[in-house]
Amino acid sequence: MATPRTPRSGVDFNLLIYNLNATYNLDLPNPPVSTPRQRPIEGRSLPERCVGLAKFLYYDDPVNFQRVIDSFSEWAMAFFSGWVQKPKQEPEVLPSSRSFIRSNTISMARNITPEQRARVLDELWKVLSDEEYIVTRGASRIPRGASVSSPAGARSGPGCDSGVAATTTGDPMAGSGTKSNGAPKVPPTAPAKMPPSPTKRKEVVDHSEVFSTAPSTPSNPLHMMSSSSSDDEFENSDLDNLDINLDISSLGLADSSDNNQGPKAPKQRRIDEYMTTSKNVRKSVSSPSGKPLNNENTSFQTVTTEQSNSFGASFGASTPATSFSRSFETGQFDLNEASTYSSTARPPPDAKFSGLWSNANTTSPSKNTKMQPEADLEWREQKIRNIIQDLEENGPFSSQNVVKTTVPLRYRYEAQRAANFFKVPAENILQKLDRRKLPEYEDFWKSLHDGEQERLEKTAPEPWDMAVDQYKDRKLTGDVMTLSCELTWCSQKEPGYFKLTLKPLKLLRGYRFCRRFGSDRFLELTYPILTEPPAHLVRKGNAVEKEILIDAISRWMATSEHHLVGRVWKVLYLEDIQNKQKKAKKYDSGEIRAGGSAIETPHKQKAYFFATDGIDFRKARDPLEIPPQGETSGQRTSMSIDALIDWHMPRAKNGHQSDMKLFQRLHLGLSRTLATVILRREEIIYVKNPPGTVMNDGCALMSKSLGMAVASALGLDGHPAIFQARISGAKGVWMVDLDDSRFKTGDRGFWLQITQSQLKIHPAPPHDTKPMDDTQLTFEVVQWSRPLSPASLNMQLLNILQHGGIRNDHIRNLIKQEMSSFYDEFLRTLLCSSGVECRSWLQKMKWITNGSSKRQPKRTDNFFPSQYAEQAIMLLDAGFLPLKLPYLTKIFRRLLQDYLDNLKKLKITVSQSTFAYCVADPFGVLRPDEVHLGFSREWEHGSAGTELHDIDVLLARLPAHLATDIQKRRSVYKNELRHMKDVIVFPTTGDTPLASLLSGGDYDGDQCWVCWDPIIVREFKSTEFDPGTVPSAESLGLRSCSTLMSEIGSTEEFLTNAFRFNVKPSKLGQCTIERETYCYHENNIASPMAVKLAWLLSYLVDSKKAGLELTDDAWEYLKPKYSKVITEKQPLVPAYKSLSRGFKPLVWNSCNIIDYLLFDVIVAESDQMLVRFDKFCSEHCELPLDHDLLSEWGKVEKRGIKEKDEMNPVLYNALNDIKKRFRDKKINWERQHGLNSETPYSRKILEAAQSLQELTPPNFDHPLSHTWANSTYEWERLRALCAYKDCRSDFVWYAVGPVLCEIKAKAMGQCRIVLPNIHKVLHVNRNVAKRVAEDVMRRNAGELSGDEGGGEDDYDDDDDEFFDIDPFSFPEDLERDIDDTTSHNSFP
Repeated sequence: MATPRTPRSGVDFNLLIYNLNATYNLDLPNPPVSTPRQRPIEGRSLPERCVGLAKFLYYDDPVNFQRVIDSFSEWAMAFFSGWVQKPKQEPEVLPSSRSFIRSNTISMARNITPEQRARVLDELWKVLSDEEYIVTRGASRIPRGASVSSPAGARSGPGCDSGVAATTTGDPMAGSGTKSNGAPKVPPTAPAKMPPSPTKRKEVVDHSEVFSTAPSTPSNPLHMMSSSSSDDEFENSDLDNLDINLDISSLGLADSSDNNQGPKAPKQRRIDEYMTTSKNVRKSVSSPSGKPLNNENTSFQTVTTEQSNSFGASFGASTPATSFSRSFETGQFDLNEASTYSSTARPPPDAKFSGLWSNANTTSPSKNTKMQPEADLEWREQKIRNIIQDLEENGPFSSQNVVKTTVPLRYRYEAQRAANFFKVPAENILQKLDRRKLPEYEDFWKSLHDGEQERLEKTAPEPWDMAVDQYKDRKLTGDVMTLSCELTWCSQKEPGYFKLTLKPLKLLRGYRFCRRFGSDRFLELTYPILTEPPAHLVRKGNAVEKEILIDAISRWMATSEHHLVGRVWKVLYLEDIQNKQKKAKKYDSGEIRAGGSAIETPHKQKAYFFATDGIDFRKARDPLEIPPQGETSGQRTSMSIDALIDWHMPRAKNGHQSDMKLFQRLHLGLSRTLATVILRREEIIYVKNPPGTVMNDGCALMSKSLGMAVASALGLDGHPAIFQARISGAKGVWMVDLDDSRFKTGDRGFWLQITQSQLKIHPAPPHDTKPMDDTQLTFEVVQWSRPLSPASLNMQLLNILQHGGIRNDHIRNLIKQEMSSFYDEFLRTLLCSSGVECRSWLQKMKWITNGSSKRQPKRTDNFFPSQYAEQAIMLLDAGFLPLKLPYLTKIFRRLLQDYLDNLKKLKITVSQSTFAYCVADPFGVLRPDEVHLGFSREWEHGSAGTELHDIDVLLARLPAHLATDIQKRRSVYKNELRHMKDVIVFPTTGDTPLASLLSGGDYDGDQCWVCWDPIIVREFKSTEFDPGTVPSAESLGLRSCSTLMSEIGSTEEFLTNAFRFNVKPSKLGQCTIERETYCYHENNIASPMAVKLAWLLSYLVDSKKAGLELTDDAWEYLKPKYSKVITEKQPLVPAYKSLSRGFKPLVWNSCNIIDYLLFDVIVAESDQMLVRFDKFCSEHCELPLDHDLLSEWGKVEKRGIKEKDEMNPVLYNALNDIKKRFRDKKINWERQHGLNSETPYSRKILEAAQSLQELTPPNFDHPLSHTWANSTYEWERLRALCAYKDCRSDFVWYAVGPVLCEIKAKAMGQCRIVLPNIHKVLHVNRNVAKRVAEDVMRRNAGELSGDEGGGEDDYDDDDDEFFDIDPFSFPEDLERDIDDTTSHNSFP
């Protein structure tokens, strides 16, 4: 008895045909359009005949059919790559790896010619017909020598021999239209609906691609085919009812057997809609005797089709270039492999979801089948592939974005920005450009808007001018042009998943990759967290849909090619963006609103894209070729993502590392740094770790000569004690040695140690045998030590201090003393009526320091600054004074409010404390309980001087959660460490590194809190650390998701695994909030639950690098449970968190140190302080009009009135018209940017200035009309004076602030023009400022005459210049774009 055949899946056959098209661009037909039953034999083309023959072979035996396709794929790879097998080794010839041939096959298939397509189709027909001849045992009517060569897709027209067309048909039995007598006739039977049958995955011997779906189509033995006459290609009547849908848009679960289908349904986007797509109903087939084919031994378990590695992994590709199996070396990646990092998603059995499967035309994984996991996996895989296909064909980086116009990248980028904004193709915009003479930016910008209102943010002139050649600033800063964009979820009314917004070009700090390969080859993409998709895409609480979406998007990012601005991009790296909490809006009611979210701002992530190819790229000769250095933007060389990763971290040398850790090492090439000295290989000394515990983890020594050269390259006048830096595969801190005598390495006296603990990517430069770029040997600086200043406490430190015995009253006294001191000095500054003293105070309060520019965008163009402190500086420099200009008074009140808001964040300054980099004692002179701290200048508070000697200090590192995270040690002075200024030196003696006791720190860039306040230190009782109490990661529910790199087969497998893991945000934030809430209610940080959560936090901090995941189930089990009843008067959220959300709580817990200090001390004192200041202003502020500004306008206005009285009102009417147009602009701006507007502050200023610039001079018959029309300077002055005279609202200063400042400065007398880059590094000399302020006070008191002293010009001695350049001011500006997160923590 013949063995029953297993039904085959039509979906799998669809995938095979689609993958042949996607990989080799064969244009095989789509059955719904050109099925054999719909098109007569005479009209069938060669592709149609190939599909017909393939259909027969597939349903006869899919395994044999797969071998045929494998054979064809091997031939195609050789054909496209030009590779010829050489069985005997020949000189100068190296064997080419399979992966190399594969990568070129896909690349060359993109531009296949008609002749090549015809050649490939001929070969496909040949292997198919040969197999058919074997299967039918020679019964085929196809002549073996028949020629089928014809242009691809060509049909048999009238001029063709019909006989030839018939003999070359894909029907193995029909031949030239005659019937076959080799099989009995099978009478058709009525279709019968069958229940879904279970599926079983066939064991495969390799890692080839496997596609498997629920069976929908039966297969019969060859001898059971029908012999009835038909114009079909097949005489098997049971196949007449099989419609194999090759339309990739229907590959979800659609396999309809109805040839007369209705109109196509609307495009489905939500995950559950993909799940409800109907499948084909199976038909039963009778045997010649009338009995059903399926007897009790018949298996309805699907035999999984085994796919070829050559093309089987490219499902869902919208372009042939997309492939899920591009090789890293020679390995292949199986897409059907179960997700290692996602939960095992199953179709939920609940009633809500079960209705989706109740339709008789729907096939789903059966709940009760024996092979449930396999069925679920193939069901889940199909959903993932559908989403990937949709993203590739219709997503934000689909081939629809392809640009062919070869203009410079900056024009393509701006055109794409406008195209996305106005929803038009970018190519339409670019085709209007005259490439022989490209327009200036202003003209190009106007043409983009085509006369419409400019709603798109404009690129600043400086970045636009720098966006040529190397795309970098040639100044000392080394800034580079940055291309950036943002993805946001589509709304329910919009098609697709994401919409893309390109941001203006901007200057940011450079990094290693962009310095070597060009910043224009990198694109930074911000996108929303994938675990929080909108409800119209994933139903709330549906874990299955969410897991499918996350898997699909992460795989799409890792494996697909992304098209934008004429370039092909691949995603290189992902990272989390730690968004700072936005200030909540304030409501009229001061009561707390129950049920508020603990997290106010959505979490986002960032992806770094790398341009592998483009319309202006030269083709590389080898897939792993590294482009030459010094290429420009218009002359780049194509480069694969494999080559980039291998250049940065050779896989052959790093196979011992885990994939997740090595993925994080990509960040070494993306860290924003300052390039300084290029070292020689012989100047680098590699030092292995000594046996036992590593006591200097992350730090090493460098020669004094090298330290001085680095400082000079940075433009520093002083010589820092340490540099936090990167070089080659190493990162950490380097301490400058006393001299150069430790090693002899060359004529420059340069040497640099790299310790084993610093080396993150192997090999070390001295051991690297391959050529190294200068970029890889450049000492790249992140930070360096600077003069220290007093530090602030925070909530974490306060909780540990309270646990250690510090009384609340001492902290309360510190707060009151600081607030009183601040307010008294603040009022003295305002009363002084001296711009010099006001600027000195701003500088002292650090509102002038360049650190503010890290938080605010850099001001370009001649617009009013968006930072309050910068606004104050501009107005003060022009001669305005706070109590004489209401707007400036308002600014100072805002600065006071900022100070008080900062206090409400519990940032309490302790004058005898600081934050300093910690390093390990390189000479071993400190005992285990000793530290060394020296200052580069005398400490202003207390009696510390320049050294902390023989006193106890408290040490901590943030974040701090455990009671042991604050340690008490003895600070001593050691002569051997006298050159170590502004850093704290920890001992290298003993058994345990001190840094590791402080929240698990090390010495690669961590900053430590150091406190020597005598009362705090004396009262604090340390808690001893017990290493035996440290729980394991497994005991806390963490599971490892890492794999050794030696076990990873390809780059795509490496990136896909890493992306799938990293797109899921860490639960660090949730755990932090839960622990904070729990400790608040328990008022105890040392309870067992609090300690457990603290240790969990310590693991989660580095979970991305360690490859650890806290599953939802583990987190639900671990997180604390509360028995108390949550009410409005007893909310779960701590009371002190309410202020950040805009509410004041009804009650708070004064026993908790945070609530007590915040509400009983800071809030109470702040409210009183603001009331006192408002009263002060009402008593001391002068008239809100500035005479110097009014007098200029008054002259023109008087002239207009005079001429009007003389019967010539043209000037008078023109001035009134200017006022009217100004009011209209003001009203329109206020309507758009009212109090409830969400527009960013900087944007409000920009749009105010732009709106007033639209006011053009009036055209009337008068001399002033000609002056204003021909002098932009005169018109800008008049326009600004008119605005000031008409109203004194904020809009005026936003719109014309710089012009008013210029008018005021010139009206004051002598003024000096200073360039911005010089002005920003000028520093106020405090001694001179103090003397100027004293003289002003004496003059105001009548003690000095106008000619006596007190003139600012009198202070011109070299030692007391009014302005000088602070040696530490300029370098701070250099690091404005380095992440602020490194302030107290190690740089990643």
